[in-house]
Amino acid sequence: MSKEFQQILFCEFSREDEDSEKGPQGTGLGLVIVKRMVEKLDGEITFESQEYAGSRFHIRLPLRVVKS
Repeated sequence: MSKEFQQILFCEFSREDEDSEKGPQGTGLGLVIVKRMVEKLDGEITFESQEYAGSRFHIRLPLRVVKS
């Protein structure tokens, strides 16, 4: 994804223009929903991306060990 799109990646309805025959796919809500869910669990989501090479997303959640 482009550097410009990375700035708005987690904004509602944001989609990057694609050069494919079908054009942009989806509504631009998936990552917004994921980010909100992760934040509700006191976690964080980050990513690294190289244009035309791919992206990697990282989710960190605080977990507690429960002894029974």
